[in-house]
Amino acid sequence: MAPTSPAPSGWVLPPEEAERVYAVVDEARRAGIAAARPGVPCESVDRAARAVIEQAGYGAAFLHRTGHGVGLEIHEPPYMVGGNATPLATGNVHSVEPGIYLAGRFGVRLEDLVAIEAGGARRLNDAPFAPRAPAGPRMTVETRAVAHGSEAILEDLNQRQREAVTHGEGPLLIVAGAGTGKTQVITRRIAWLIAEKRARPDEILALTFTEKAAAEMESRVDDAGALRLYRRHHRHVPRVRRPPGAELRHRAGHHHPPARVCTEAEVRVFLREHLFDLGLQRFAPLGQPDRHLAALVKLFSRARDEDVSPEEYLAYAERLSREAQD
Repeated sequence: MAPTSPAPSGWVLPPEEAERVYAVVDEARRAGIAAARPGVPCESVDRAARAVIEQAGYGAAFLHRTGHGVGLEIHEPPYMVGGNATPLATGNVHSVEPGIYLAGRFGVRLEDLVAIEAGGARRLNDAPFAPRAPAGPRMTVETRAVAHGSEAILEDLNQRQREAVTHGEGPLLIVAGAGTGKTQVITRRIAWLIAEKRARPDEILALTFTEKAAAEMESRVDDAGALRLYRRHHRHVPRVRRPPGAELRHRAGHHHPPARVCTEAEVRVFLREHLFDLGLQRFAPLGQPDRHLAALVKLFSRARDEDVSPEEYLAYAERLSREAQD
């Protein structure tokens, strides 16, 4: 249970409404688990959980899908989301995590991991879901960083790492190889800037190239008592580098939908929903037609990183085809 906006010292949840929202989310969680069994479409799990929240009058406050598969990736198919008719199969492991988020007030999300077995869904975690009373004043991002202290933040760093973390004014470029502690230096610097009151959390932006790196950085910064502000490179940079002409074309009457950079999970869901529109042959085996989607997503991501346009990639593929025929 967490606030959805900054809260003053001594903040306490409104007990009656908080308990009611918690109870609704808990009931939705249970409904989602009860609906999950072999052969049931993934959308049915989402529908079961969502129906509970909608009946309680909070439908518009349930902002995301009910769950996702967990395996080699932390977010992978099957996705418990409306429109996904993929049937659950014995051996699937997925989350059930409904939530209600009241803007400017508070939000509640409860999450279980379940394994699909012949008799239904078995919970893999056994944590009791009982709301706890507020523990007292909510510690802010700033007080958490300060509580760690600047010296504690610099512990275990070598001299060059300390110099990077405590760098003064102006830009700083760090060039280092794999395994040399780059992420550690960046996260410690963020915590140090906040602890030294040189910057507020909302004045700091950290960019990474992958979701995995972003998750790792977020975890390390949080452990250091700092902030939770992250933007993946592909999500943030288009907003920075989008040419002004895009706005001019829109105003001139060319109403093309604005470009939107999706997460890897969203791309996978999109490809799965349009699988038979892709024209795949060799890479769409009948026994498991979505088998190669993960590889396609990685290919798209690599092409995007290398700034390879669709036209350039098509020309490259056609050239390879011609050479193979020769």
